[in-house]
Amino acid sequence: MLSLPSVYIGHKCALVHVARPPEFLLPGICVPRSIQGEIMSSISRPPSLPGNQTAISNVSQSGCTNDTNAPPVSRCWPDLGVYEDVAVAGFDIDAFGRASATRYNLYLLHVPYLCERQMTDDCVAALGPLGCYLYMWVWRHGVEVA
Repeated sequence: MLSLPSVYIGHKCALVHVARPPEFLLPGICVPRSIQGEIMSSISRPPSLPGNQTAISNVSQSGCTNDTNAPPVSRCWPDLGVYEDVAVAGFDIDAFGRASATRYNLYLLHVPYLCERQMTDDCVAALGPLGCYLYMWVWRHGVEVA
């Protein structure tokens, strides 16, 4: 049986099957491997999408390449994993670091994720996962903080 990546976005939308794998998510900044399981299990699923959050972290990257002309899923990354069955309520983070609901759900099935940068345990210990993410995002995008 072939498991195609699938993405469901919206409250009453149909499940969309991506026909040309390998499709992937590029979250940009990921939590340290040491707390990925803890973070994943702490994320509540929307009531309309019951089940268990299931992700595979630290997938082997043997044979990967640093060639920027290679397909993204063939390149080497700080971390690589698969969202096997993950559902979350959508939210946006405003300029002040506050999360606000978007009124849609995101449902990921068999979707690989590729991390461009990975938080350190020290950063998370000092700032918490969201604080560390915001710190790294601001630094990465060159945003000045008053």
